[in-house]
Formats: sequence, C-alpha cells, structure tokens
Amino acid sequence: MLPADKQVLAAMMEDDRQALCGAKNMPDAKRQAVRDGSTRSSVVRGGQCIDIERLRARSLEHGDLALHCLP
Repeated sequence: MLPADKQVLAAMMEDDRQALCGAKNMPDAKRQAVRDGSTRSSVVRGGQCIDIERLRARSLEHGDLALHCLP
C-alpha cells in the first residue's frame, strides 16, 4: 500500500469517526459515541496484508463501533 493510500484510508476513517462522535474537542450533550484512540490492525489489499493504524470509536452504551470505510 502506498503512503498516499494509507493517508486516504486514515482520512476516510476520521470522516466516519467524526460522523459518529462529532467534531474533535467540541462538547455535544447529544453525542452517542466517543473517540477511543487507535490500534494497530491490518487490511488486505491486492492479496497482501497491510499494517495500518485503525481509528476507534466507542458507543456510550454498547462498546466498540465499526467504521464503515473498513472491510
């Protein structure tokens, strides 16, 4: 995976996380989820397993949430 591909994937994950959690550092009493850092993970692209930093979001009631841009 090219560095540009990883940057695009990171931007897509952040967009998904912002949709779930709202803007970073902006209080919102109606928020349903919070940012939960990142974790090392991997994705398959072109038949190869590629290491990435996967962003995380956590529901206030149900635990980890999936970001839609990841397979």
